[in-house]
Amino acid sequence: MTTATTVEVSVALSAALTDAAEDAIVARLETDLRDLMHGLGVYRQPVVGLTAASSASMQVMVDGRSCAVPDMAVTQASAYVQGSPLIPR
Repeated sequence: MTTATTVEVSVALSAALTDAAEDAIVARLETDLRDLMHGLGVYRQPVVGLTAASSASMQVMVDGRSCAVPDMAVTQASAYVQGSPLIPR
């Protein structure tokens, strides 16, 4: 049995977040995910793709499997990228 050396991670963001995101975000996500995975004993290299989502939220797929993203994470990501304060709902 061959062990895969990479894991595909697709992050789809709303159009506003995609437009505001910098190219460096992909490299940062790959580094942070690799460190997290290695800390958990998973020695694969994440390959992150960033695209625009068809909805107003954030969608994450890992090796073709959908991963739930809490609404608060989307709100925090939006506030961070847009440089605005986080306003609780």
